[in-house]
Amino acid sequence: MRGKPFLSRAAWRAILAAMVVLGLAAFLFGFHAIVLGVGDKNLVAIGPYVVARRAFYQAGVTVAALNLFLLAATLIPGRTVTRALPVLATALNLGLLVHSFHAVKAATRLVPDAEARPELFFEPPPALHRSAAEVRSLIAISGEADVEALRRALVAAVWGEAGLPAGRLPAKVTEDWPDPTKSELPNHARTDRLEIPLPFGFTSVADLFVPAKANGAAAIFHQGHGLSFREGDGKEAIRRLLEAGYLTLAFAMPGAPPNRSPEWLQTPRGELLPNGFGHPGYQFLERPGFSPLRLFLEPVVVGVNHLLAAHAPRHIDMIGLSGGGWTTTVIAAIDPRIRRSFPVAGTLPLYLQAFPPNRLGDWEEQNMTLLGAANMLEMYVLGGAGQGRGQLQVLNQFDGCCNRGVAALGYSAVVSDVVRGLGAGSWDLLLLPEHAHRIAPAAWDRILGEMAKTP
Repeated sequence: MRGKPFLSRAAWRAILAAMVVLGLAAFLFGFHAIVLGVGDKNLVAIGPYVVARRAFYQAGVTVAALNLFLLAATLIPGRTVTRALPVLATALNLGLLVHSFHAVKAATRLVPDAEARPELFFEPPPALHRSAAEVRSLIAISGEADVEALRRALVAAVWGEAGLPAGRLPAKVTEDWPDPTKSELPNHARTDRLEIPLPFGFTSVADLFVPAKANGAAAIFHQGHGLSFREGDGKEAIRRLLEAGYLTLAFAMPGAPPNRSPEWLQTPRGELLPNGFGHPGYQFLERPGFSPLRLFLEPVVVGVNHLLAAHAPRHIDMIGLSGGGWTTTVIAAIDPRIRRSFPVAGTLPLYLQAFPPNRLGDWEEQNMTLLGAANMLEMYVLGGAGQGRGQLQVLNQFDGCCNRGVAALGYSAVVSDVVRGLGAGSWDLLLLPEHAHRIAPAAWDRILGEMAKTP
C-alpha cells in the first residue's frame, strides 16, 4: 500500500514556482546591473560585504540558469511535475547557494585591480609620510597669519586678481518653483530655483528647499558626481535636513543634472571639442585669467551670497558627498562664512591617494594650481579653523569607490592638533566600517548632532 505523500502536488508546484521566481529575479537583476552599471563603480555592496561585481554576477546568473532550466522542464508537453523534480531542484539550489556563498565570500573586500588584497583596507599604505612629525611638516600653518595667507592663495588660484565673488548673486531666482518632489518631502513649504550663469555656456542650477517650520539656520548639500540631488543620497539628505528645520540649498557638480552644459568646448586656440570627456575635458578651457575650477566652486559662493542676502540665516553649514565632499573641503577652506563642514567620502591627501586601495582622483582633485596654493591637509585645517567653526571628515573604510581604507588615521590627530593650537575651531575624523559609497545613517546621526550645537 502506497503511503500518503508528505507534500501535495500543489505544494511541490509552489516550491518550484518560488525557485523559478528566484531565478528570474537573479537573471533580471544581473542583466540590469551589467547594462546600467548598478553598484558602486567596480564593486557592489551586499549586506556586510563588498563584492567584486564579477563574482556577484556569476552567482546570480548561475542561479537564474538553473531555475530557468527547471522551468523549461516542466513546460514540455505531456509532462507532469513529479516528486523527483522538486526534490532535485531543492538539492541543486541549496548546493548552489552554499557554493555561491563561499565564492562571494572569497571575493569580498577587493579593489578592482591586480593588487586586490583584503589587508589593503586594514593597513596603512607604504607612504613616505608615516610619522606625526612627517605629516606635521606638510602643514605650513603655525598661526592665524598663515591661515589668512593660505586662504588668499587659494582664492587667487581660482579667481586670480578678481578675488572671491562675495557680492555676486544668482542671475535668476524662481520662487515657488513647481517642485515634483514637494509632496514627498517632510516640513517642505516651497522650492526656489536659482540659476547661476558661468563662463563658456555653463549654468549651475541649485534648488533652495524652504522648510515650513524653520530652525533659523541654513545648510548646503552638494551631491557631487552622477545622480541628481533629487535622487538617492541627495534626496535623503534633503529629507533629513528639512525634517530638522534647515533652509536647504542643494547643488550638483558641473555636467551633472540639473546643471546645463554647452555641447562644445573651445580651446584657447579656437578649436571646438565635443563636451564628452567629463571633468578632464574642462582643462581645455584654462587660459590666462580663467581657471575651470570656477565651474566647481563659484556656484556655491554665489549660493552663500544669496542665502545671506535673501534669508539672513543664523549660520550656514555644508555637507557634501563624494565629489561634493571635495567641493565642501575646498569651499570651507576658502570661505569662512561656512560655519561647520562635513565632507563625506570626498578627499584624501595626494600622497595617500597614490596607493591602493585608493587611486588618484579626478582632474579637479589633482589640479596643481590649487594644490600648489594649499595641500589637502592645509585645506582641512583652514576648514576647521576659526571662532565657532569646525570640520568633521567622514570616510567609509570599505567604500566601493574611493577614499577608503585606514590611511586617514595617520593624519587625523595631527590636523586636529594644529586646529586646536590656533585657539579657535575644531577638526575631527569619523571613520566608519561602511561598504557603500554613501552617507551612512551613523554619519547622519553625528552630522546632525554637530549641526545642532550652539555656535
